[in-house]
Amino acid sequence: HSGNGGTNPVEQMRYIIDTFLPRASYNQDSFTTAYDLLVDWRFGTVLYDPGDSRALLQRMAFQCGSLLVESANNEFKLVVRHPSRSTIFGFDNTNILEDSFTIVPERISNVYSEIYVWFGSKTGGSTNVNDFASSTYVTESSTTHPAGPSVIVFVQTAAQIYRQHNRLDVFADLIQDKFTADLLLERLVQTKTIRHSIVAFDTWLDAAYLEIGDVIQVRDPRYPTAVPRDYEISAIGPRPDMPGIHIE
Repeated sequence: HSGNGGTNPVEQMRYIIDTFLPRASYNQDSFTTAYDLLVDWRFGTVLYDPGDSRALLQRMAFQCGSLLVESANNEFKLVVRHPSRSTIFGFDNTNILEDSFTIVPERISNVYSEIYVWFGSKTGGSTNVNDFASSTYVTESSTTHPAGPSVIVFVQTAAQIYRQHNRLDVFADLIQDKFTADLLLERLVQTKTIRHSIVAFDTWLDAAYLEIGDVIQVRDPRYPTAVPRDYEISAIGPRPDMPGIHIE
């Protein structure tokens, strides 16, 4: 697999699906929406050992701040994890089945106060810093991101709240320019400096149209006055014991 420099990531993902996964298809609406949201992003590299096409597509999606989901009928849906996304369904004690709700905080080790994005890959597919031409980063005291202090405050807050000083290195072998690397760094800062919660619950079949990647609003059914919060669906499927939907 190879790509020309300066190409929208969606175009490259379409090319790989069309060329190397002829039995698969892609959701036109989601790819069109993603193209517009990623209009400033550019991918370009030559991969000498790209590996499995599906694994490569997942890597590409991650490196442009997106989620790629494949349905049972081999259709790919691309979801850009962009702040403009809105909730499409709400859950509370009226549609969360009794005693099915659980909530578990994410591990603090998954919250970072230092993030590096390595780009300009010399070989492709590497996780060795020596195989990359440059990096863009943010720490508690400095950053190469053009937003400067407004990016630093995210990692400083994470360190103060969670009392953790964890470092994240992302090897963006598909990114060749600093502008795109800074876009990925910004997306990582927005998502990796906050401790998320993982919720799971059962609901009625009227939520069957929901998909992985959708944003839903959930109010803890155990506390009627709790503040509703937004969550991204990471797993969805039938209940094992009776008609209904299980959501995580």
